Amino acid sequence: MANRDNMITRLDIAKELLANRYLLSTVLVNLSNLIDLINERDKVLSNVIPKDKQKELKRIKDKSKLIEFEHFAITTSQYRALLNQFEPEVINDACIILDNHIATTGHYYKNPYTKLKQWAISIALKDRLSNHSANILQATRKIDYHIIDEKELAYKYYYATPEWRRSIDEGCIYLKDKFNIQ
Repeated sequence: MANRDNMITRLDIAKELLANRYLLSTVLVNLSNLIDLINERDKVLSNVIPKDKQKELKRIKDKSKLIEFEHFAITTSQYRALLNQFEPEVINDACIILDNHIATTGHYYKNPYTKLKQWAISIALKDRLSNHSANILQATRKIDYHIIDEKELAYKYYYATPEWRRSIDEGCIYLKDKFNIQ
């Protein structure tokens, strides 16, 4: 009896999955048809509207594709181009830097995208790099170098430390004496 109930439950589940699959395929087909209809309508409209009006409409569409900050704006294509080259956090930091600069100086740039690329991104990268190097230095200070028992790990610690810092780093001095590192 239990096997029969188990078999009926499995059949019910299979029927439900098939029904859901059929519904999903129907929705996808309808969606595909709808996209085709929209594309055909756009083609028809492009033939009906005169060329000069099409250019005007395109300009209006392009203007609606702006990413606006408090004191400047860039297009989405420019933002995407920046995303292809840099991390989103760097771009956002650079936009904040440029926005603050424009707010403090009151200077208006015709093409803020070039200013972003010329100097705002490099400033953002330098800020991030200084933050990362401060975090690395802080992390190396927290390492308990007294628990390093193997010469291989001692070498890794010693040579991972910048050369200029080895003579003043407690861990490097300790490991150099303990393992005779030259």
